[in-house]
Amino acid sequence: MNELNEYLQDWCLKEARRTHVPNKSETVLEMWEKEKESLHPLPTNRFEACNLLSCKVNKTSLITVEPIVILCPVAMLVKLYGQNFLSIE
Repeated sequence: MNELNEYLQDWCLKEARRTHVPNKSETVLEMWEKEKESLHPLPTNRFEACNLLSCKVNKTSLITVEPIVILCPVAMLVKLYGQNFLSIE
């Protein structure tokens, strides 16, 4: 895995040096170096970037995540639950 990561990093840096940003005279790498100066450091403590919730899909393909109601496409329900999605309450 490390070998693949090194290969990909080398390839990306080579492309960044070669490729110019559209409508700019700088390369991607030059623009990235400028942008890095404006970035904040990563947090030192780990944190959850999302909340994992359990929810139910009703017979009309709606999912309620308080206070939001989301319409779930039937094709997604079939993919997740197979043809038995109509038995979901």
